[in-house]
Amino acid sequence: YDLIRAAHEGFDVLITGGYGGVGLMSAQWMASRGARTIVVTGRSGQVPPRSQGAISLIEGFGAEVRVAAVDVSDREAMAALLCQLRQEKPIRGIMHAAGVIADGPFTEIDADRVQRSFAAKVDGIANLVAGLDRLDGAWDELGFLLLTSSMSGALGVSLQGTYAAANTELDGWAADLRARGVQACAMQLGPIE
Repeated sequence: YDLIRAAHEGFDVLITGGYGGVGLMSAQWMASRGARTIVVTGRSGQVPPRSQGAISLIEGFGAEVRVAAVDVSDREAMAALLCQLRQEKPIRGIMHAAGVIADGPFTEIDADRVQRSFAAKVDGIANLVAGLDRLDGAWDELGFLLLTSSMSGALGVSLQGTYAAANTELDGWAADLRARGVQACAMQLGPIE
């Protein structure tokens, strides 16, 4: 909490999976505390109608909201977005909130279900890291990297085995990044509306 509050004020923030509830709630919170430019990404370039009100609230705090049609699991597209944003100004904070839940009993887990769960969470963070690695000095400018994990990784949740595994992997990424000196944190969120 203190890390996010201290690092994001007045700086740009990129939120992957930004059309969803967790991303938009976080964007509102950041805007209310001084974030001026918030870039939200999602697989489509269209913010769902149910999210338009949240965008308006964020803008009401004086923040500019930019929407980018980028799938975080697409390495080259994410690298291009990071490069484009960085050419404008430093990226001060990233929140990786993308995720796909592929519910089902253990007996029905197959490669497709695993891939869907891992693409947004695990491929997503790998692509963000690879994209930042390509940009000289980008890590030094980054104030925080917040990963939205789930307590399902630590506690397990019925029918969410692949999602739990993907979140556990995300927790590992946060630890590895901290070992590299990155201000990274994985939040193990519980049930939310």
